[in-house]
Amino acid sequence: MDSGKKTYFYRGRENKLVNSMAHNNIRCMYFGTMNQSMADDFIRYHLLNPNEFWTPMPLTSIAANDPFFRNIKNNNWSGQPQGLTYQRAIRALENYGHYTEVSLIGKKLLDKVSKTLLFTQQFDPYTSEQNGTDNYGPTILSVLEYFSRMYGVYLQNDEVHFNGLPHKESYSYSQRLGNDVYKTSKENSIIKGYLNSKEVFSCTAGVSVVTGIKGEFIRMNGIDSVAHNVSLVIKGKMYKGEVLPNGSYIIRDNKLVAAKKVPFDYPYKKTD
Repeated sequence: MDSGKKTYFYRGRENKLVNSMAHNNIRCMYFGTMNQSMADDFIRYHLLNPNEFWTPMPLTSIAANDPFFRNIKNNNWSGQPQGLTYQRAIRALENYGHYTEVSLIGKKLLDKVSKTLLFTQQFDPYTSEQNGTDNYGPTILSVLEYFSRMYGVYLQNDEVHFNGLPHKESYSYSQRLGNDVYKTSKENSIIKGYLNSKEVFSCTAGVSVVTGIKGEFIRMNGIDSVAHNVSLVIKGKMYKGEVLPNGSYIIRDNKLVAAKKVPFDYPYKKTD
């Protein structure tokens, strides 16, 4: 990584450094090759920069202000955001605790696809016009995964993530693992988590509650772009605390306390 420019560059077929900023930084984060500080810097200085990767339809294949950027349609990695990049970005950001940025991207993608019901390979970064192959597998999977990260349940290793962003409508979402069914539901401003129809917690919406596969509380993550004053109820006992974007919280001394705080530098602010 170029420490001054806060980004990785790549080498061409003749092993010469190509001075171009590409989405491959997201791939590096996907495989965990950046340390925490490197990932934080790339997200702050570049991923969330509206002149680079955070165009109206974000995650361009090449930074929008890069000399190599081309806004070309139809299966071309020269500029337009790709469904495969949206898919990779989920794990890339989660690897470094940037859960809120996942929600920001998900809102952009779901807003567009819900209106067109098209799952195309590419999106115009400025107009969000869809083009390229339709019924594109990575885009379909991305929509399903972002939905689970924002309003649903997903399982990762031995953890169950119950997610509940605020929404004007009530909703519920279930996920099955073997004989067990995990469900999250939202009514008014409260989300609830269930294991096989048994309530394991209720909580203020706007966060992700992480449990073990048996329903035991592990932590709470901030997945919304604003802070929330949260009340968490487990087996009749209430725990309160403020949950910040990208914050991770545990229960200590009968309160929700911060265990880890990852930066959330949004909206982008130009720095020297």
